[in-house]
Formats: sequence, C-alpha cells, structure tokens
Amino acid sequence: MGETLEMWPAGATFLFDILIANEAAAGAGNIELIYTAGEGTEFEVLYGSIFNEDTVARTGRAIIDDGTNLIVEVAQRASIANGTYRGYPSAQVSVDNGPSAAGVRFLVSGPMRLRLVVESVADGQDARFTGVLRIKGQPPTRATVGQGTEVVTVNIERVV
Repeated sequence: MGETLEMWPAGATFLFDILIANEAAAGAGNIELIYTAGEGTEFEVLYGSIFNEDTVARTGRAIIDDGTNLIVEVAQRASIANGTYRGYPSAQVSVDNGPSAAGVRFLVSGPMRLRLVVESVADGQDARFTGVLRIKGQPPTRATVGQGTEVVTVNIERVV
C-alpha cells in the first residue's frame, strides 16, 4: 500500500503591504506585524520583505513562534540600512538553534504566528512589511505591536 499525502490545491494567495509609523512617546520601541493562522487553518510563508522606512539603520528579523517559544527564524536578525529592505525567507535559517538548508517550507497553523520585527534604537520609526502567503482555510488575522501611537496604513491586504 502506497503512502497517502494530502496535497494543498492551488489554493488562495494572501498578499499584504502594510506601512506602520510608530510615534514612540519616549525611548525605543520595536514595530511588529504579526499574522496568526487561527484554529483549523494554516498558511505557508512564500516570500516577503521588511523595509526600513526610517532615517537611520534598524535591525530586522522574521520569526515563527507559538506565542511563547521560538519555532524557527525565517530571517535571522540583521541590520537594515535606512531606505533599504531585507527579504525573507533568507538563504539560511535557524531551526532549533542550528542552521537549516534553504528550501524548507514554512507552515504556520493553529496558535503559531509569523512575526515581522523592526527593532528600534530611538524614538519613533517607520517600517513597511510586504509578503505573500499561501493559505488553507480562512485568511490570517493581523495584529501590530509597538510603543506609543501606531499609524497603520494598509496598502494591500487581501486574498487573490
């Protein structure tokens, strides 16, 4: 008897392009864009970018966690010069504190989250996050985390 695999059909593609201006009142404040799959649904991270829209260099990273524990770094923490971007997944990712070859599928399901982070070193910052996800079930839900007042501009966030 052969092995049976449930394969995703062509399915739906979820696109996003979101600008977040974080007007931190005092001190440094990271900007995070978080997508959660939700119970009974899942998505695969295909590709995307983290743009540093600020005037100074920032550190960016993309991770998948379960709300408490890191599962995988889709793009390890690295400096992003002002006006430039960092793509994800990166050529090499860290799985369980060890490197893993590129070409790994990044699936997010249930309580797992895709977290895109731009770390701040000073008051106020702007960041733009883009991505393409293959979804199975309902579209993921979005949350943002930052210090101070956030202004979220959704350029694209839809299933195509």
